[in-house]
Amino acid sequence: MYDLLGEVGILTGAGTANRSWNVDDVGDMPTTCTSDFLLTCLNTTAADQIYSGSAFGAVSIDVGAPGEGSYTTKVGNRYGSFSDNSAAAPHLTGAIALLYSLPCEALTVNALTQPAQTALSIRQAILDGVDILDNLKSKTATGGRLNVFRSMETLQNYCEVSTGDLALIKLYPNPTYEEITIEYEAPNFDDYELRVYNALGQLVHRNNITPPRFSEKVHSIDVHNWSPGMYFLTLGQGNDRVQIKFIVH
Repeated sequence: MYDLLGEVGILTGAGTANRSWNVDDVGDMPTTCTSDFLLTCLNTTAADQIYSGSAFGAVSIDVGAPGEGSYTTKVGNRYGSFSDNSAAAPHLTGAIALLYSLPCEALTVNALTQPAQTALSIRQAILDGVDILDNLKSKTATGGRLNVFRSMETLQNYCEVSTGDLALIKLYPNPTYEEITIEYEAPNFDDYELRVYNALGQLVHRNNITPPRFSEKVHSIDVHNWSPGMYFLTLGQGNDRVQIKFIVH
Protein backbone atom coordinates (compact mmCIF):
# COMPACT_ATOMS: atom_id res chain seq x y z
CA MET A 1 0.00 0.00 0.00
CA TYR A 2 2.75 2.48 0.91
CA ASP A 3 4.63 1.69 -2.30
CA LEU A 4 1.48 2.38 -4.32
CA LEU A 5 1.01 5.68 -2.50
CA GLY A 6 4.64 6.52 -3.12
CA GLU A 7 4.28 6.02 -6.86
CA VAL A 8 2.01 9.08 -6.93
CA GLY A 9 4.21 11.08 -4.57
CA ILE A 10 2.65 10.40 -1.18
CA LEU A 11 5.17 10.07 1.63
CA THR A 12 3.63 8.73 4.84
CA GLY A 13 4.80 9.46 8.40
CA ALA A 14 3.89 7.07 11.22
CA GLY A 15 4.52 6.82 14.95
CA THR A 16 5.45 3.53 16.57
CA ALA A 17 3.75 1.70 19.45
CA ASN A 18 3.17 3.21 22.90
CA ARG A 19 4.91 0.31 24.58
CA SER A 20 8.50 0.07 25.77
CA TRP A 21 9.61 -2.71 23.49
CA ASN A 22 11.75 -3.32 20.42
CA VAL A 23 9.53 -3.51 17.35
CA ASP A 24 12.34 -5.19 15.41
CA ASP A 25 11.73 -8.17 17.74
CA VAL A 26 7.99 -8.06 18.43
CA GLY A 27 6.70 -6.33 15.31
CA ASP A 28 4.41 -3.34 14.83
CA MET A 29 2.01 -1.98 12.25
CA PRO A 30 2.68 0.03 10.24
CA THR A 31 6.17 1.01 11.41
CA THR A 32 7.84 -2.31 10.56
CA CYS A 33 6.64 -2.13 6.95
CA THR A 34 9.69 -1.89 4.71
CA SER A 35 8.42 0.60 2.11
CA ASP A 36 10.79 3.42 1.20
CA PHE A 37 7.78 5.70 1.15
CA LEU A 38 7.09 5.23 4.87
CA LEU A 39 8.93 7.34 7.48
CA THR A 40 8.69 6.21 11.09
CA CYS A 41 9.34 7.88 14.42
CA LEU A 42 9.40 7.30 18.15
CA ASN A 43 8.30 9.68 20.88
CA THR A 44 10.92 11.93 22.52
CA THR A 45 10.70 14.37 25.41
CA ALA A 46 11.72 18.03 25.68
CA ALA A 47 15.03 16.78 27.12
CA ASP A 48 15.70 14.72 23.96
CA GLN A 49 15.14 11.43 25.78
CA ILE A 50 13.08 8.53 24.50
CA TYR A 51 9.80 8.60 26.37
CA SER A 52 9.61 5.65 28.74
CA GLY A 53 6.38 4.44 27.16
CA SER A 54 7.58 4.50 23.57
CA ALA A 55 8.68 1.58 21.42
CA PHE A 56 11.91 1.72 19.41
CA GLY A 57 13.84 -0.19 16.75
CA ALA A 58 17.31 0.29 15.29
CA VAL A 59 16.10 -1.08 11.95
CA SER A 60 12.44 -0.14 11.70
CA ILE A 61 12.24 3.28 13.39
CA ASP A 62 13.85 6.04 11.36
CA VAL A 63 13.96 9.05 13.71
CA GLY A 64 12.95 10.43 17.05
CA ALA A 65 10.35 13.22 17.05
CA PRO A 66 9.24 15.52 19.88
CA GLY A 67 5.87 14.38 21.14
CA GLU A 68 5.63 14.12 24.90
CA GLY A 69 3.97 17.17 26.44
CA SER A 70 3.16 18.85 23.13
CA TYR A 71 0.75 21.78 23.39
CA THR A 72 -2.00 21.89 20.82
CA THR A 73 -5.67 22.52 20.09
CA LYS A 74 -8.27 20.38 21.83
CA VAL A 75 -11.99 19.81 21.50
CA GLY A 76 -14.31 22.39 23.05
CA ASN A 77 -12.38 25.40 21.72
CA ARG A 78 -9.52 24.76 24.16
CA TYR A 79 -5.79 24.21 24.22
CA GLY A 80 -3.93 21.57 26.19
CA SER A 81 -1.15 19.00 26.28
CA PHE A 82 -0.94 16.05 23.91
CA SER A 83 1.42 13.11 24.34
CA ASP A 84 2.60 9.66 23.19
CA ASN A 85 3.46 8.69 19.62
CA SER A 86 0.17 10.19 18.49
CA ALA A 87 1.85 13.53 19.23
CA ALA A 88 5.25 12.61 17.77
CA ALA A 89 3.87 11.46 14.41
CA PRO A 90 2.25 14.85 13.56
CA HIS A 91 5.64 16.53 13.97
CA LEU A 92 7.06 14.13 11.37
CA THR A 93 4.14 14.41 8.95
CA GLY A 94 4.09 18.18 9.44
CA ALA A 95 7.78 18.28 8.52
CA ILE A 96 7.01 16.40 5.32
CA ALA A 97 4.29 18.90 4.42
CA LEU A 98 6.50 21.88 5.28
CA LEU A 99 9.35 20.65 3.08
CA TYR A 100 6.95 20.15 0.18
CA SER A 101 5.64 23.70 0.66
CA LEU A 102 9.02 25.42 0.25
CA PRO A 103 8.93 28.17 -2.42
CA CYS A 104 11.20 26.18 -4.71
CA GLU A 105 10.34 26.00 -8.40
CA ALA A 106 12.40 22.87 -9.08
CA LEU A 107 10.73 21.05 -6.20
CA THR A 108 7.26 22.03 -7.39
CA VAL A 109 7.90 20.95 -10.97
CA ASN A 110 9.46 17.64 -9.95
CA ALA A 111 6.67 16.89 -7.48
CA LEU A 112 4.30 16.97 -10.46
CA THR A 113 6.48 15.32 -13.09
CA GLN A 114 8.52 12.91 -10.93
CA PRO A 115 6.36 12.33 -7.85
CA ALA A 116 8.02 9.15 -6.57
CA GLN A 117 11.56 10.47 -6.94
CA THR A 118 10.59 13.74 -5.27
CA ALA A 119 9.03 11.91 -2.33
CA LEU A 120 12.26 9.97 -1.87
CA SER A 121 14.23 13.24 -1.97
CA ILE A 122 12.05 14.67 0.81
CA ARG A 123 12.52 11.46 2.79
CA GLN A 124 16.29 11.64 2.42
CA ALA A 125 16.35 15.30 3.47
CA ILE A 126 14.56 14.39 6.69
CA LEU A 127 16.89 11.47 7.40
CA ASP A 128 20.03 13.48 6.62
CA GLY A 129 18.88 16.47 8.68
CA VAL A 130 18.52 14.79 12.08
CA ASP A 131 20.43 15.82 15.18
CA ILE A 132 22.45 12.77 16.23
CA LEU A 133 21.83 11.88 19.90
CA ASP A 134 23.68 9.23 21.88
CA ASN A 135 20.51 7.78 23.37
CA LEU A 136 18.95 7.30 19.91
CA LYS A 137 21.93 5.64 18.22
CA SER A 138 20.84 2.12 19.17
CA LYS A 139 17.11 2.87 19.08
CA THR A 140 16.60 4.36 15.61
CA ALA A 141 18.02 3.77 12.15
CA THR A 142 19.48 7.29 11.90
CA GLY A 143 20.43 7.68 15.56
CA GLY A 144 18.86 11.11 15.50
CA ARG A 145 15.93 13.37 16.32
CA LEU A 146 13.99 15.34 13.70
CA ASN A 147 15.45 18.77 12.87
CA VAL A 148 13.28 20.51 10.29
CA PHE A 149 15.64 23.44 9.71
CA ARG A 150 18.57 21.17 8.89
CA SER A 151 16.33 19.20 6.56
CA MET A 152 15.46 22.45 4.80
CA GLU A 153 19.17 23.16 4.46
CA THR A 154 19.79 19.81 2.82
CA LEU A 155 17.26 20.74 0.11
CA GLN A 156 19.26 23.85 -0.77
CA ASN A 157 21.13 22.26 -3.68
CA TYR A 158 17.97 20.51 -4.87
CA CYS A 159 16.19 23.86 -4.95
CA GLU A 160 19.08 25.53 -6.76
CA VAL A 161 19.26 28.38 -4.26
CA SER A 162 21.38 31.10 -5.80
CA THR A 163 24.55 32.47 -4.28
CA GLY A 164 27.07 34.78 -5.86
CA ASP A 165 29.15 37.87 -5.39
CA LEU A 166 27.59 40.48 -3.13
CA ALA A 167 25.51 42.79 -5.35
CA LEU A 168 22.61 45.20 -5.25
CA ILE A 169 20.72 44.07 -8.33
CA LYS A 170 17.79 46.45 -8.27
CA LEU A 171 16.28 49.25 -6.16
CA TYR A 172 12.72 50.39 -6.79
CA PRO A 173 10.82 52.64 -7.05
CA ASN A 174 13.40 55.34 -7.59
CA PRO A 175 12.53 58.16 -6.96
CA THR A 176 10.21 57.15 -4.13
CA TYR A 177 8.17 58.78 -1.39
CA GLU A 178 6.85 55.84 0.61
CA GLU A 179 8.99 52.69 0.46
CA ILE A 180 12.04 51.31 -1.32
CA THR A 181 12.70 47.68 -2.13
CA ILE A 182 16.07 46.19 -2.96
CA GLU A 183 16.84 42.94 -4.73
CA TYR A 184 20.29 41.63 -3.91
CA GLU A 185 22.67 38.69 -4.21
CA ALA A 186 24.97 37.35 -1.51
CA PRO A 187 27.64 34.64 -1.34
CA ASN A 188 26.34 33.10 1.90
CA PHE A 189 23.42 33.16 4.32
CA ASP A 190 25.01 35.03 7.21
CA ASP A 191 23.88 38.46 8.47
CA TYR A 192 24.62 41.50 6.32
CA GLU A 193 24.64 45.07 7.57
CA LEU A 194 22.44 47.52 5.69
CA ARG A 195 23.06 51.23 6.13
CA VAL A 196 21.50 54.32 4.57
CA TYR A 197 23.21 57.73 4.60
CA ASN A 198 21.84 61.11 3.54
CA ALA A 199 23.67 63.51 1.22
CA LEU A 200 25.54 64.97 4.22
CA GLY A 201 26.94 61.57 5.09
CA GLN A 202 24.76 61.19 8.18
CA LEU A 203 23.58 57.67 9.06
CA VAL A 204 19.76 57.64 8.91
CA HIS A 205 18.99 53.92 8.89
CA ARG A 206 20.80 50.78 9.97
CA ASN A 207 19.82 47.14 10.45
CA ASN A 208 20.99 43.60 9.74
CA ILE A 209 19.35 41.41 7.12
CA THR A 210 19.77 37.68 6.63
CA PRO A 211 19.45 36.31 3.08
CA PRO A 212 16.61 33.76 2.92
CA ARG A 213 17.51 30.28 1.77
CA PHE A 214 14.33 29.36 -0.08
CA SER A 215 12.92 32.59 -1.50
CA GLU A 216 14.03 35.69 -3.35
CA LYS A 217 16.58 37.97 -1.68
CA VAL A 218 14.39 41.04 -1.28
CA HIS A 219 14.24 43.66 1.48
CA SER A 220 12.04 46.76 1.89
CA ILE A 221 12.47 49.96 3.92
CA ASP A 222 9.74 52.41 4.92
CA VAL A 223 10.90 55.94 3.98
CA HIS A 224 7.63 57.89 4.09
CA ASN A 225 8.83 60.05 7.03
CA TRP A 226 12.23 60.80 5.50
CA SER A 227 13.21 64.26 4.27
CA PRO A 228 13.32 64.75 0.49
CA GLY A 229 16.77 64.37 -1.00
CA MET A 230 19.50 62.02 -2.17
CA TYR A 231 20.35 58.92 -0.13
CA PHE A 232 23.04 56.24 -0.36
CA LEU A 233 22.30 52.63 0.62
CA THR A 234 25.17 50.27 1.44
CA LEU A 235 25.04 46.54 2.07
CA GLY A 236 28.02 44.70 3.41
CA GLN A 237 29.77 42.10 5.48
CA GLY A 238 33.25 42.86 6.77
CA ASN A 239 35.17 44.70 4.06
CA ASP A 240 32.89 43.48 1.29
CA ARG A 241 30.38 46.29 0.59
CA VAL A 242 28.22 47.51 -2.27
CA GLN A 243 26.35 50.80 -2.66
CA ILE A 244 23.43 52.27 -4.58
CA LYS A 245 21.80 55.71 -4.50
CA PHE A 246 18.15 56.72 -4.55
CA ILE A 247 15.97 59.81 -4.21
CA VAL A 248 13.14 60.50 -1.77
CA HIS A 249 10.74 63.22 -2.92
